[in-house]
Amino acid sequence: MPIHSALKSHALAQHHTDMPGKNNDFNSDFKFFEDSLKRETDRGLSLVAGSLLHPALHDLLSKVLIDDRAPTDTTSGRIDASELTHGSFSECIKKCYALGLISKHVRIQLDTIRDIRNDFAHAREPLDFNSDRMQKHVAKQFSPGTPRDHMPDNPLKQTANRDRFILAVLGVLYHLRELTSRVKGLEAWPPTYELCLMNAKEKKAMNERILRLQTRKEPPPRTWYGELNI
Repeated sequence: MPIHSALKSHALAQHHTDMPGKNNDFNSDFKFFEDSLKRETDRGLSLVAGSLLHPALHDLLSKVLIDDRAPTDTTSGRIDASELTHGSFSECIKKCYALGLISKHVRIQLDTIRDIRNDFAHAREPLDFNSDRMQKHVAKQFSPGTPRDHMPDNPLKQTANRDRFILAVLGVLYHLRELTSRVKGLEAWPPTYELCLMNAKEKKAMNERILRLQTRKEPPPRTWYGELNI
């Protein structure tokens, strides 16, 4: 059965996303991904879901890692942030959660989607979303979860497992896109003694930045250790 606008609103409300107000292409994007998923077989649907969410996690990680490709004199060389975001779907989920980029609930939903994808990918016997195995996955994580969900007019109550899975994938996907649009990376602010180790050009640039910070012409740097007061 088609996922109508009520289901779409429900998917986005579950993740408190406000992408529609920021992106005029939101509705067309949602329809494009929804149509793409609905055209797939059950097995294909699970695989495509992973292929959509895995890169979204990669993009989120890329936004918070320091990217320093300038030549250095050290043996470690340049740092390409994109290299540090590589990994399996499972590894990217763990990295995002460990860095505090996604909530526990989103991690559980992503892990459930990953489990469903793996079950379909490795199944030796015919498998679909009406099977007992899929029913357990869907009932556990993609069932109504807020007080309003239990009202008689809740659209999810009459939704098939397959559509409920699509709903969850779209909701998580747009939540990750919203997070990626808002997240700001941290930086490693150097200790005072490092000024003595900088060359003339680096020292000049650092002193100019410190002046901008002291005169409030630039917001305080955000680090793993909180905002610094210069």
